Amino acid sequence: MTWRVRDLVLVAPLFACGLTGPSSSQDEVREIPLAVDVDPDSATVAIELRAEWTDREIVEGRSTPALTYRDVAAVSDDQPPLPGPLVEVEVGQTLDVWLTNGLPDRETTLHFHGMRTPDVLDGNPLVRPGIDPGRTVLHRFVVQDPGLYWFHPHMFADEHVELGLQGLVVVRARNEPRASRERIFVLDDVDLLPDGSMNVEPSHEDHHLGRHGPTVVVNGRAGGRIRAVAGATERWRFVNTANGRHFALAMAGHRFDVIGFDGPPLDEVASMDVVELAPGERRDLLVHFDGAAGTLIQLETLDVSQGDHSGDWERTALLTVELVPGDPGEPVEARDFLRPVERMSTADVATRQVVLEAELHDGDMPVMRINGAVWPFGEPMEARFGETEVWEIQNASELRHPFHVHGTFFQVIDRDGVAETLVAWRDTMPIGPRETVRIALRYDAPGRWMFHCQIPEHAHMGMMADFIVRE
Repeated sequence: MTWRVRDLVLVAPLFACGLTGPSSSQDEVREIPLAVDVDPDSATVAIELRAEWTDREIVEGRSTPALTYRDVAAVSDDQPPLPGPLVEVEVGQTLDVWLTNGLPDRETTLHFHGMRTPDVLDGNPLVRPGIDPGRTVLHRFVVQDPGLYWFHPHMFADEHVELGLQGLVVVRARNEPRASRERIFVLDDVDLLPDGSMNVEPSHEDHHLGRHGPTVVVNGRAGGRIRAVAGATERWRFVNTANGRHFALAMAGHRFDVIGFDGPPLDEVASMDVVELAPGERRDLLVHFDGAAGTLIQLETLDVSQGDHSGDWERTALLTVELVPGDPGEPVEARDFLRPVERMSTADVATRQVVLEAELHDGDMPVMRINGAVWPFGEPMEARFGETEVWEIQNASELRHPFHVHGTFFQVIDRDGVAETLVAWRDTMPIGPRETVRIALRYDAPGRWMFHCQIPEHAHMGMMADFIVRE
């Protein structure tokens, strides 16, 4: 049994630091609003969020009921309810996030995807109960690692993330260099019904792939272009918040200088023609625009094979870059952003076996397991604080699974015995059908932590487990 993913719709844009020019045109870049810091203390960034229903214009002229994290302290609500808001914080600062559950009939939690927090703030309902409707809860922790992260619920995530309940955190290192232009791209897709509402009733295909749809969006919006100064070097950060869609980004005539994966920066530049992003993954890169003013460049996502018994994500355009005359700003080099990366030693460390299983049925909901158990009924793994281990993760299914670990970063050792040449701090990675991947990770914090397939539907159907780190 195979199928093809539904036909795709052309879409686009994003967040831009310092972009000039008119903002009323539908062709212009649209920004993700920056969260309002309500604490005057420079050592703390405090924001007030409310999870609630709203109306969003994903396609021009059509209103779509959706979920959002509203910035309570924002001066006005004129900003379109894009994914967001965007929280900007520096390593070493304390981040306070007050979250009010404004949903009328559902509990919720808050998970800071990729960020190292205390386990009680990680969104696991087995550690801390969900936030009841109308209740406000403070999430307070010291920020440890630079990078791009995102936050979302870990209850009813299969529906609520699809409906737009997602926000962003940019963590900057102290004295971090800045490009003259920086942009954030949030990649997603939706299935819009004729009345403009989102179809979140899962089909048989959605159970296999995760909820998805033919309308691909960037920063919650379909349609548009961006303008970049000819000769400039821009810093672009991507996050894939889609439930199931994988992206393979390419731009004809341009290579990407990747300077970071999910977490802190790399220690060497990874120059790539194609940047792949599984659900939950992020990438940090520099783009050099060497063409003449007037040149049009298309950013697109290429075909991505999902393996047997599943669909393929088809090639489609994402946005158009128009090169314009102007001041390209001070030149920046990729090496300016790099930082040393500790290679984790795996000599004389224990190896764990982790097996991902998907029992597929024609017409029925699949059953997903990790090590033979459906979450939350499995026995948690036991580990010791500060120790390093190797996890040998075997995908025993015919589906592709983006694998996400909470509470720590890891490094990929090899895939099917082929050594990984690029050393990067990661919290999410794709594992192909019947593929075995070995990773090294250190247990950085005591507590109870989840690991799971990042496709929320797969996690909801049982492909999730816990490990407990003892002091």
